[in-house]
Amino acid sequence: MSREKIEANNERKKNYKQYNRKAKAKKLTAYIPVIIIIAIVVLFAGVGAYAGYTSYKAKNPTYDIVNMDPITDYTSTLEKIQ
Repeated sequence: MSREKIEANNERKKNYKQYNRKAKAKKLTAYIPVIIIIAIVVLFAGVGAYAGYTSYKAKNPTYDIVNMDPITDYTSTLEKIQ
């Protein structure tokens, strides 16, 4: 190999950690905006789904049927005692 190639190879080896750190930083700065945008979209979808769910529940309330026979029997026995 020529002297120039050897010196370039040594320089590349010497600056490998610094170059690798810069490459990782560039990659990270490319991913951060994408992650933020995805988080915002997911947040808006979640808020919209929750708002739809609460409005649906407000328009369509559920009622539970309660058997009142034991209570009416008890009150009638109390009335008979008095």
